[in-house]
Formats: sequence, C-alpha cells, structure tokens
Amino acid sequence: MYDAVTSRTLSGLIQDFLSDHVDKRLSPGWQLQYLTTEGKWDVKNLAKWQAITPVSASIAGVFRAMKTLREVDDRHCPRVFVKEWAGKIGWVVDISHESPMYNPNGLEEGGIEYHKFPTVSKLPPTVEEVKSFITLIDGLRSKARKDTEKHSQNEVGNSPLIGVHCHYGFNRTGFFIVSYLVEKMGFTLQDGLQEFARNRPPGIRHDYFIDTLFDMLRKDSRQETHLRISTASSGSTHTTANMPGVSVRDVEANKFIDAYAAFLKRQGKLPIPGWVDTVKTSHAKELPPQSIDWFYIRAASVARHIYMRKTVGVGRLRKAHGSQKNRGSRPSHHVDASGSVDRKVMQALEKIGVLEQDEDKGGRRITQSGQRDLDRIAMTTLEAEDEGDDE
Repeated sequence: MYDAVTSRTLSGLIQDFLSDHVDKRLSPGWQLQYLTTEGKWDVKNLAKWQAITPVSASIAGVFRAMKTLREVDDRHCPRVFVKEWAGKIGWVVDISHESPMYNPNGLEEGGIEYHKFPTVSKLPPTVEEVKSFITLIDGLRSKARKDTEKHSQNEVGNSPLIGVHCHYGFNRTGFFIVSYLVEKMGFTLQDGLQEFARNRPPGIRHDYFIDTLFDMLRKDSRQETHLRISTASSGSTHTTANMPGVSVRDVEANKFIDAYAAFLKRQGKLPIPGWVDTVKTSHAKELPPQSIDWFYIRAASVARHIYMRKTVGVGRLRKAHGSQKNRGSRPSHHVDASGSVDRKVMQALEKIGVLEQDEDKGGRRITQSGQRDLDRIAMTTLEAEDEGDDE
C-alpha cells in the first residue's frame, strides 16, 4: 500500500472520488485554477468578491452594475441569478477579458441574454471601446423598445435593465456606464459619476479612471460636457489624463516592457510585417524568435529605450539589441542586431504616433502623445502592483 506507485494511484482515486462525488472544489486542479495566490481568485480576492453586493440599484433606469457571477458560488451563480432577476434584467454584458467564471448558458436558458465585450483590467477603456459599448447598448435598448411595442400591455417603465460586469463591478463597469450616461442620456460628467456612485457605492475606485474620463471630455459653447468620441482623431487611440509623479523610469524595465507589449497587442494598431515568423533578428541568431509576440515586445523595448534617451537612431538600437555570437572553439564576440528589424519597428511606432523623426539631431524621439501613453502604462503597472486586483 505504501509503495510509491500504489500510494500515488490511491491518491488519484481519492482525488477523483472527492471531486466527482463530494464537491469539485476539493479537486487540487480546481484549487490551483481558482485559488492560486497569484491570480484573480486567490483567497484574499475571493473573500473580497464575496463581500461585495452582487447587483446594484437601478442606474438611470437603464443599467445595473454587477460583480461577475461564479458557477460554483451558492448565492451569485446563474441558477440563482435567473430566479431573482429574470424579467428585471434582460441582458448581461460581460466586459471581463477572460472566459467567464460561469456558464452563460445558464443565463440564456433563464431568459437573460449574454453578451461578451472583452476589455483588459486596470487599463481605462479606449475611445474606440467606449464607442463600441455605446453601439451595443443602443442596440439592446432598441430591441427592448420593440419588444415593449409588441406587448403594449407592458408599461415602458417595466422594461428590463441591462446588467454590466467586470470582476467586481466598479472601475471598468463604472467607466462604461458613466460614459453612456454622458454621451447618450444628457448627464454631465459629475452627475454621471454621482449617479453611478449613489447606486453602486463607492463608485469608480481608481482615481486614474476618473482622470481619464475627465480628459475624454470637452466643453461646448453651452458649457455642457460630452464625450470626445465623435471628434477624436483616427490616429489617437487613447486620450488619457496626465498623471504627474509617475513615469516609465519608476517601473522595472521588464515589467514595463511586458505591460506595454500587451497594450500594443490589445490595441491592434501596430503594423506587423509579414516576415515576423521567419526573420532572424541578428547574424548571431540561428533561428527566428520563438515567441509569437516578439515584435510587440521589441516595439515596447524600443519605445522605452528612446523614452529614456530622448533621441535614438538605428545604430544605437542595433548595439542595444545585439548579442554574443557563438563561434565554437574560437572566442565569442558581440554582433549587432539587424538594422532592418529595428528600423521597421521604429517605422511602425511612428505610424501609430508614438515616435517622430528628430530633424535636427537625426534619429527618432518620443512624441508628446507617445510619452503620455507610456507614462500611463507605467502608472497602471504600478497601480497593479500596489492595489492587487482591486476592481
């Protein structure tokens, strides 16, 4: 029985029995996935999620802000949710980036439509994301009006509301809902923020989300505020607030590069050459890069390098990205990276407005909007470290 093979087999059988016949939460695999100390659902954050009110009061007669449902929760799972909210909430818009922690079919079978609208946590939504969210909500409200007309005995005031959730239902959820109130329902920004906070206390928690909302606003001649959606230039994908006191220099290089590379990939604006899967980045390299995201990582590294040094040309980047060449029995020596690769990276960053040419000194430098974007990413990276998964 205590033989190594026998004991492991017995342990496996016990694990299967416990997860299959007692509670699947007793499975080590389930616990690693949902209770990992590094992830969204570690023990601390699970307790925080459980303490949050599941569904807010009505917001402007259109929305209810929610925390995400969890399939394994006894109180806020699809089975319980549809019993309480079917007919009161007609749609659930899931703005979390990951696959939901519940089976959306449980909502659909209970008469509540599920819509996935993925966004990334801790980053304020882009103008384009706000526009798409508004289009989605307009479509749902239009459908609600048509359904009400078909059933004339129902009063308009009894139309079901739209549930919106990220993980906890405060920051991204509040950002999108407040944006809709301002853009489509005539709220001023302050009134929109107060409406959300009053019905989903304490409201949007991250100050830099609120800062970004203010920066996305302009005042017209009547001193009324409107989202700068229709007037945002096509080249500007993220209007952001200045966040004094935090810059790229305050964040570890590898953490910033990973965060900015992820942003560039999510943004989807960076032109990617067709040869990225086959090119070697240096004569010292025997194979092309193995990471599918290497071009985004190189672009993030180049942007940071130029940010730190003001003006940089291809020659300096070649040296920075070079490596030692293995020459067998002979001494190795430094080989510069490919100039054409770094040149293409800089040209791609220039096309999306992060870099510009320095006519006086030669080379390229960070644009003002590029510097704001990089500093904003630095801010969100530090916020993620300091505040954990507080949403």
